[in-house]
Amino acid sequence: MARPRTYPAEVRREMILGAARKALAKRGYQELKLDEVARLAGIAKGTLYLYFKDKMDLLAGVFTDLLAQSNARIDAVPKTGFPSGDLCAAARASLAFVDEHQAFLTAFVGGHPDLKRTPSGRRAHEVYDRRLRQIGTLLKKNVRTARCRRLDIAALGLYWDALMRFFIERQGYQPAAAKLVSRDKEFVDLLLHGLGAAE
Repeated sequence: MARPRTYPAEVRREMILGAARKALAKRGYQELKLDEVARLAGIAKGTLYLYFKDKMDLLAGVFTDLLAQSNARIDAVPKTGFPSGDLCAAARASLAFVDEHQAFLTAFVGGHPDLKRTPSGRRAHEVYDRRLRQIGTLLKKNVRTARCRRLDIAALGLYWDALMRFFIERQGYQPAAAKLVSRDKEFVDLLLHGLGAAE
């Protein structure tokens, strides 16, 4: 097996991000040590600084990477031709993604710092804004069919993510519970009930 320094830069970056996710899931942001991330990635600490200038920059990189993966997962969901079917399929894809990254997301939801303070954090928020528009567009189609209240796209996306955070937190309190992906219909039902058409 090749030593890490022989890997291409993008592969090494992915190794660092993977190690950071493991360390963050284990320790949380406050207790995260860059020495541990470097050790888990199989690189020297100085090499880590070639990719990320500090702990906040690394966290922003992890967050951006996971958001991009989640966005790609939702983009890849085949369209059903029905707004509620598309919404359910997107929920299933999102919940499956959460299941795969449960430990990190639970730690992240539990208390992350303000990512907007760094250039990498601003990039993370650009990716997050794309996610809000993506989810908001799906929800807006349900507004047109009178299944939701009329809200702006960003508000709809934030509501989706707030509900997703609720599911992540709840799973943390019920670790023996079924995988979240099996709760897609419950997620959509709660989503649409909370956004039900005004009477």
